Amino acid sequence: MIRSMVTGVEWKGKRIPCRLIIFDKDGTLVDFAATWVPLIRKRVALLLKALEKGGEMEALLLRAWGIDPDSGRVDPRGPCPVSPRSEEIVIGTAALYQQGYPWDVSKQMVSRAFDEADAATDHTKRVRPVAGVSSLLVRLKQEGFLLGLATNDERVDTDAVLAFLGIGRLFDVVV
Repeated sequence: MIRSMVTGVEWKGKRIPCRLIIFDKDGTLVDFAATWVPLIRKRVALLLKALEKGGEMEALLLRAWGIDPDSGRVDPRGPCPVSPRSEEIVIGTAALYQQGYPWDVSKQMVSRAFDEADAATDHTKRVRPVAGVSSLLVRLKQEGFLLGLATNDERVDTDAVLAFLGIGRLFDVVV
């Protein structure tokens, strides 16, 4: 139920009329690097094991997905935070192809590494909420705002993270 007091939000001194606020999940509700960098490193490790490679190939793959191999810093505009899983697989496939591996073999190896790493990972174990996000969402709901969540993440993983954080019930729509 939307109460009449919901008239919008104030941002940088300006009043913005709205009744719905849409959030992204990774980097907005949860700490992106804590959740995803370990998973991507696991995917890379499995891929390197299958390729019987290391060192330079590890750095090449991490860079292809937008992660600095030394610092672990994620490029916020790189493939990792903005691309869906299917595109990340193509990026890994292209990186291997550029190193002389056949496309079909590369795609099969990258897909297998993703599947194995994802199946062996409980995403909720690494999830760290952004400080204050739960109380913010509760306050917005109390004020009558509708809340939405838009993410590139898989639905089953998104639902698990929201349940783990205890905030799933606060969202009116999840896409």
